[in-house]
Amino acid sequence: MTQKSVFFFCMDPKKDEVAPRVFEATLQLVALEETGMIVDDYPVLVYVTPRGESLYYVRTNTVICMDYKRYLPLINQLFSDCDLAVMVNWHGGANAPDQVLCIHTASDVESGSFGLSDPVLTSQLARGLEKHRKELCLEDFRVTSEATH
Repeated sequence: MTQKSVFFFCMDPKKDEVAPRVFEATLQLVALEETGMIVDDYPVLVYVTPRGESLYYVRTNTVICMDYKRYLPLINQLFSDCDLAVMVNWHGGANAPDQVLCIHTASDVESGSFGLSDPVLTSQLARGLEKHRKELCLEDFRVTSEATH
């Protein structure tokens, strides 16, 4: 079971049209508290679940994989004890399929800097997304994985 997770949201809708909306929807669902940590002039927020799991919400000025060299030291400093790190963003690109809930690891391919990946957590995440996709009747969507790029 994951005890501590961190979620990253690029808050610039010109760079990511989905993450700010997901973050705002989260605010409607759970009460987030400030942690005292700051990233990109935004306070880092946390939600502690009834089971005691800590979910950290980090807002950024850009998608973290677009400036991995700058964000990686910060991630390591503040969140190295997390069991799971998730970059919430719009899956786009010239060849990107539509209507997918996509999972893949983040990295800086040019420098060869790849984050660790846990296949058990990735599988659990995919199963959880599929479960909720069905529960929410998102029949036009599919859960998929993709190689780091």
